[in-house]
Amino acid sequence: MTPAFKSRIIYFEVNPTWTMPPTILTEDVLPAAMRNRRYLQDKNMRVIDHQSHAVDPTGIDWSRYRGSDFPCHAGVFPSAPPGGAGAIGTAGIAAAKNE
Repeated sequence: MTPAFKSRIIYFEVNPTWTMPPTILTEDVLPAAMRNRRYLQDKNMRVIDHQSHAVDPTGIDWSRYRGSDFPCHAGVFPSAPPGGAGAIGTAGIAAAKNE
């Protein structure tokens, strides 16, 4: 069951992009990308650099990275695109902290 809470909404975003948290990157995505070079493309994910330019994920040697050496430290970030095909759906809501 999803816990209920009440808070002031800070912002509401339609079709947000999603940059994966480090634990999901290192525990789920990195091992899958090492097994299958097309994993990110197959899951409708993309890789972007620090300037939000697309990077070809099949050109990255994923086996070079472990834990804190994940590519985001080298300037690339796996993310999900905006819209219904993304990992988090079509809406993002940020709530106020400590209310």
